[in-house]
Amino acid sequence: MRGLRQTLRSLALALGLLAWAGPAVAEIMTFHLTVGDALASVGRTNAFLASLGTKNARGLKLVPGGTKFAGLTCAGFGDVYALASVKVLAGTGAFPSLVTTKRGRDAQTLATAFGLAGLTTWAPPALDAETDLQFWSAANVPHGLAFTAEALLTGTDSGLLDASDGAGIFRFRANVPPTAVAGGAHRFLVELIGRTSSNDSGGLVAFAEQRCFTFVDLVPLDVGALERLVDETLPQAYVQNGLATRVQLLNSALGRRDFSTALEIMAYIVGHLIARTPDHAEPAAARRVVTGVFDLRRGLDFRAATAQCGNGTRETGEACDGADLGGFTCENTGYASGTLSCEPSCFLNFDGCVANPVCGNGVLEINEECDNGGQNSDSVPDACRTDCKRSYCGDGVIDIFEDCEPGNLGGFNCVELGYGGGTLKCDKEYCEFDDENCRDDF
Repeated sequence: MRGLRQTLRSLALALGLLAWAGPAVAEIMTFHLTVGDALASVGRTNAFLASLGTKNARGLKLVPGGTKFAGLTCAGFGDVYALASVKVLAGTGAFPSLVTTKRGRDAQTLATAFGLAGLTTWAPPALDAETDLQFWSAANVPHGLAFTAEALLTGTDSGLLDASDGAGIFRFRANVPPTAVAGGAHRFLVELIGRTSSNDSGGLVAFAEQRCFTFVDLVPLDVGALERLVDETLPQAYVQNGLATRVQLLNSALGRRDFSTALEIMAYIVGHLIARTPDHAEPAAARRVVTGVFDLRRGLDFRAATAQCGNGTRETGEACDGADLGGFTCENTGYASGTLSCEPSCFLNFDGCVANPVCGNGVLEINEECDNGGQNSDSVPDACRTDCKRSYCGDGVIDIFEDCEPGNLGGFNCVELGYGGGTLKCDKEYCEFDDENCRDDF
């Protein structure tokens, strides 16, 4: 046991030294924690605790379906107990106030163990915390953020959750460092409280309360995170060939709350990656970006349980509501003039706005896909075209991720491709070589 404690101290010290290896600027990012994430995390945490060893780790004991560590049991959550509270804790510093048994030794044991899990430490208070679940509320608490069911506060069974509510979302923004775990995720420490539900007037069985500490990996749902993912995941040439520009347009659309355009851009990015993943880019890398786009869309589609389209007040998930346009006008959303309005579905309507972009001035404006000023060209591969459209299949120029253009095979023929002869063609839709009419005979 002494040896394990020495090991834990050494690892904790090493992690602390790594944390100070260089300056890190925190950034406010948006996260979604689902009920499914929370319940699934219990099994993962059990496996992590068990990896510390049952003989040498003080306070660790295997129990049916899970573990008991520092006096707290993580087992069968969501099976017997209905979820009643979820706390996202700012770090292991919360343990002394939450775990007061054995003169602080249990708190220290938990802090040391979870410190080895590579948790993300964030700075409270959390911002814009809300949920799409009825009968649940969000509030900043000491050491973190608490999402709480009405049942936990009133003694009723309103809002208690189980595995069938897995898609329910707890949304918050937190000031986190840029360092993340694998896949661009951040690892948060979470406290779950579950209670046995009852339809009796008594509501909840008080002695049946169960508490468990777990950790969850959450990927931020921000355009900035998607942009970093694109830059870090895909080859730079491929990024320059359209995706980076699309992400910029996406950022611009979201900035002016033009959700319709944002959704169209997301669909383009996903379709382009699925249909045209370059041979030298790992498919897994493209899948990560596609997942990032879907995560961002999930964040865009989020509607708080309290949001009500048509009440005249713009709320989370609404671009506008009635006369409440969120301070937006045609002019500050990139148009030259006109009248901005709100649709009954609480999306901005730009039909009354007048666009007046100038292609070639080097400024990306409304209805322009790109604009690189004097570098716009109709003959240079992958350049922004002189009509401020991105290079595309059919523009007559063989771009870096095209084999050919209709009427231009780039000097290739069937023999060049290893065939015996025949007629090589160019696919008009994808600008790929069509070797259907090439022959294998030599």
